[in-house]
Amino acid sequence: MENDRDEVVQGYRLPEIIDHTPKQKQRFPPILIDTKAEKLFTDAGIARRYVALSYVWGNVKTLKTSKLNFRELQEPGSLSLRSDVPRVIKDAMKFTRLLGETYLWVDALCIIQDGDGLQGYLYQMHMV
Repeated sequence: MENDRDEVVQGYRLPEIIDHTPKQKQRFPPILIDTKAEKLFTDAGIARRYVALSYVWGNVKTLKTSKLNFRELQEPGSLSLRSDVPRVIKDAMKFTRLLGETYLWVDALCIIQDGDGLQGYLYQMHMV
C-alpha cells in the first residue's frame, strides 16, 4: 500500500489534508466521483465526506461533464473505461481510495459544464 501511495504522489505536491466533513446537511456539491465504483454519483442532497482536487486544466482538451455525457458517466466503471480521463484525475481517484475515502470532487467532472446552474456553482466554490 505504501508503494502504491508513493507511485501516485510522485511528481505531485502533497496537499494539506483538511477535514471538510459537513457540519450540517447541505446540497453542495450534488455530484461527486465515487472512486470505488469509478463513476459520477449524485447524492440527492445527503452530506458526505469527500476529497477535493484543485488543479489547472491547462490548454489541453480534457474530459468535462456535459448534458450529453452526464448519464453515461454515472454508469459503474465509466471513468476507468474512458481513455480521455486526465491522469491527474485518475491519480486523485486512486489516492482518495488510499486515504480510505470514497468520494472525490473535481470541478471538470462534478459540475455540468454546459448546465443551467453553472453560474450558481461558480458563486459557491468557496463551499467546496
